[in-house]
Amino acid sequence: MKKLNLVICFLLPAYAVLAQDNQSTVVQLGPVNASGVSQTGLANEAFVLQIGTLNTSEVRQNGAHNQAETLQFGSTNDSETEQLGNHNNAEVLQIGEENTAATFQTGNDNDSDIYQNGIAQTAIVVQNGNDNSSQISQLGIGNFGLTVQAGNNTFSDVEQLGVMNNAETYQLGDHHSSNVSQQGFGNNSIVNQEN
Repeated sequence: MKKLNLVICFLLPAYAVLAQDNQSTVVQLGPVNASGVSQTGLANEAFVLQIGTLNTSEVRQNGAHNQAETLQFGSTNDSETEQLGNHNNAEVLQIGEENTAATFQTGNDNDSDIYQNGIAQTAIVVQNGNDNSSQISQLGIGNFGLTVQAGNNTFSDVEQLGVMNNAETYQLGDHHSSNVSQQGFGNNSIVNQEN
């Protein structure tokens, strides 16, 4: 019994170190920026850079080896990232004012990239499954992009250049691919694929 207790006492500190092996870096330059980071699991990494005024960012990660990067330049931009699983990656770059980005990923090896340059644009990515990839790029004013993927090995790319364009992509199942490119004013696209 003494040997068992000794082994348990020896292993517990090592496990505690591994469980806390998460890294978070937040850099804020400017007044009234807000950032929150919550990480549970092993070897998760979060990096947040806010340059400007009244930007808000929240990152939540639960699992192992997830990575989240949020870069905000300007004012009143908002970003939310939540990843549950392993080896997921989420990147957000916001330049301008009043842009909103939200990324929700559940599963393993999913990847999301959101780029916003302009004013009052919204990009939302929801991915559930494994090996899914999404890219949303917005340049302009008031563009809206929504990508929802549930399955495995799906890909979506949305590019919006202009004013008040709308792009919605829904892919349910496996091995789907979608590419949407919008230029101009008031364009509307809805993609729905499932198997």
